[in-house]
Amino acid sequence: ADGVSNANEYIDSTDPLDPCEVNPTSIDRIATAIKDCDEDGVDDDTELINGTDPNDACSYNIEDITMGIDTDADCDGDGVPNSIEIEIDGTDPNDNCDFNSDNIVLDDASLAWKNADCDGDGVTNGQEITDGTDPKDLCSNVIANQTLTPSTAWNTADCNNDGYCNSCSIPEPSSGGGGGNRIRTPINSTTTTTIEDLDGDGIEDDLDDDDDGDGVPDNLDEFPRDGSEWEDLDGDGVGNNKDVDDDNDGINDVLESPNGIEDFDGDGIPNYLDLDSDNDGCPDVLEAGYLDPDGDLILSNTDGIEFNEIGQVISDYGYAYPADSDNNGILDFLEEGSQVEIIVNPIQKAAILSGRNIVLQVEASSLGTINYQWQVNRSEPTSKGVQWDNIDNGDQYLGTKSEKLIIRKPDANMQGWKYRVIAFSPCFVCGDIVESKPTELYFTPLSIPKGFSPNGDGFNDTWVIQGLENYVRNKLTIYNRWETKVYQKINYQNNWDGTSYTNGFGGTNSLPDGIYFYILELDNEKPITGYIYLKNQ
Repeated sequence: ADGVSNANEYIDSTDPLDPCEVNPTSIDRIATAIKDCDEDGVDDDTELINGTDPNDACSYNIEDITMGIDTDADCDGDGVPNSIEIEIDGTDPNDNCDFNSDNIVLDDASLAWKNADCDGDGVTNGQEITDGTDPKDLCSNVIANQTLTPSTAWNTADCNNDGYCNSCSIPEPSSGGGGGNRIRTPINSTTTTTIEDLDGDGIEDDLDDDDDGDGVPDNLDEFPRDGSEWEDLDGDGVGNNKDVDDDNDGINDVLESPNGIEDFDGDGIPNYLDLDSDNDGCPDVLEAGYLDPDGDLILSNTDGIEFNEIGQVISDYGYAYPADSDNNGILDFLEEGSQVEIIVNPIQKAAILSGRNIVLQVEASSLGTINYQWQVNRSEPTSKGVQWDNIDNGDQYLGTKSEKLIIRKPDANMQGWKYRVIAFSPCFVCGDIVESKPTELYFTPLSIPKGFSPNGDGFNDTWVIQGLENYVRNKLTIYNRWETKVYQKINYQNNWDGTSYTNGFGGTNSLPDGIYFYILELDNEKPITGYIYLKNQ
């Protein structure tokens, strides 16, 4: 079919079953094969007509693709093969900033792509993949890994929603807890104080309802002898104005409420006094990455708790910068989260088909970011132990940390392997890890029956070749005993009912009982030949 006789191919030492392995000087007949020698999905004749190179997988017009893409070429160097970008992701295989980051194999990406910065956040693409952040999202990054100059878009964005742009300086608070602006000016502070008249208002203390002149009556003032303090909401012995952690959750108030008024969940309690600022049911102390052994929502154990002079809990934990576990620029205690739930499981069984990918997909829900990890179990069905192993992007898999797993061209040796995904929300540490139901791979070997009876009884009425679906292309040709072709079909669908496409057999297209011979061509494999017995009654 490649235009060179088998005899000449033998002389040329080329493969007579490979239409792309040909010596052009030996062509002695019209070629009939539809070839795609560079496996880019465009047949060679179309490439020649449209001026693209039929031997270069990166030279083609996307609109000319009519065949399966078998090449592993990555023309834009973004670490995602062309076939995956076109057939699954719907991204441009010639644009190195148009990609699905879930399917990147970092080792396969070009150096130019690794060193580029597609989202302009100042962190290189390669570093973002290593960090587990999204190189197309300018608010998904690890700031400590910024090595490039961020773009104007990043500088002017407000990734953590604190009211200040990423590059803007945050004003220092004027006093202690909650960003301050809570210190009252004493009503009287002009007269020199004495022991008998602390605030110098001319009223002796034993007669004065407000000894320190801070405007709070002594019977309501937790610090009646200190004009700068009158309240201690967390009961740690340090007044709110001096206290830098008014709720003892291990997070300094200036981070919770820079201006002393911020109330993320709108419950009327400012963040610096709210033990669950995002109202997601997970306390701030845990979402910040600290410990609360006794579950009372504050840092450390209540029994034996001690405080320093500025109202911080004395502990080996706390007061480090709060966690942003999903690296999206929003601190976890200010990002509403919830338990991950699997909504749709992947299919129960998936067929192994020659030269084709398997795509498994799961749907999950959560108020926060969801992290995925696909796993494989290669154990035999009779094995006593069940071993689930994490898998990574590479030659065999893509999307291993996303909701969609791509198993790249599995073979029959993977029959019985099972796959599942585990998922959790990194910004909701009170949630559990959940797992999907597994998918099992199966393979149907080729089985060609020796006969069939197309008598209309609903049983064995067509010639069904099991395992035919394992191949991308097939061609079936049937001959009678006199070597006359009576049936031929490209991409046979198991529907031959014993009729011929020519008349002359008793005035009908029905073939008589007897033995017939077949040639079955599957992809580029050696043709399979044999015989079949047809019995109408």
